[in-house]
Amino acid sequence: MDVTCGPGHGISIGSLGKGNSKAYVENVMVNKANLTGTTNGVRIKTWTMKLQRYLKVMFKAFPTKLSYAELTTKGSLLPLLVL
Repeated sequence: MDVTCGPGHGISIGSLGKGNSKAYVENVMVNKANLTGTTNGVRIKTWTMKLQRYLKVMFKAFPTKLSYAELTTKGSLLPLLVL
């Protein structure tokens, strides 16, 4: 299936592990996507270890088996963003 995004935020997975929660995301496949004028092309957002140490809590984020193929971005500010 062809996916067309834009304008807007793009294709995002997140915020994984926020609020000391367990977050499991797996077996995601994005194929044949056109992103035009998006802020982010593809974004994966997790709560980082640095933030965990600062807040003194443990976040549990488990993104696995993510697949992206045949993506086209045009005018995207950040085509790929992993936080």
